[in-house]
Order: sequence, then C-alpha cells, then structure tokens
Amino acid sequence: MSQNQQTISVERSATFVSGTVSQFKVIVTVNKEMFLVGIPDPHFTVSWLAKHVAGRYFLETGTKVSLKIRDNEGAKLLPEDLLGIVLANGDKLTTEVSVVPDVDEGCCVIL
Repeated sequence: MSQNQQTISVERSATFVSGTVSQFKVIVTVNKEMFLVGIPDPHFTVSWLAKHVAGRYFLETGTKVSLKIRDNEGAKLLPEDLLGIVLANGDKLTTEVSVVPDVDEGCCVIL
C-alpha cells in the first residue's frame, strides 16, 4: 500500500483517503422530527445542511421552515462553516426553527 492510499484518522473523526475526506452522517432534530442525513461532501456548508433538512421537514410535515443549526452542546454554527471541519460522524444536532409563512402572491398586486 502506498502512502497516498493509507487511511489517516484526524481529530473530529473525519477520515482522509488519498487527500479527500470520506462521507459521514449526522442526526438533525427539528421540533419532534429526527432526520439522519448523509453528508456527501465535507466541503458542503452548514447553510447547505440547513436547507437540505428544511426541505426534508417540509416533505414530512408540509410546513416550510428556516433553520439555524446548533451542535449537541448548543453552540451556534455559522452558515458558512464547512461541515467536515465543525461536525463529526454521528453528531446529534439541534435547530432553531422559524416557520416561513405562505405568501399569497395575489395579495400584493397593485391594481
């Protein structure tokens, strides 16, 4: 096995293989719903995760939400944080939930 093929473990339990980080998964709770989310690319951001989970929550409940994600200790994550840096495989995350009101497009038309 060459050095480039060797697997190296790093802090936060991300695994590097040939210079790339492998996939991992997290559990995100929105209200009483829990979602197991695979992170296909560690370079994705917290913003991507929030939008992805909000979409899954909408499919499950029919309610549109905006999410802010926190780690299991309650620390706020910034939208631009890279998932592979701030999260580890199996992390349990919580959310701050804001319901996005349905906008009746006809309500705002000036006649």
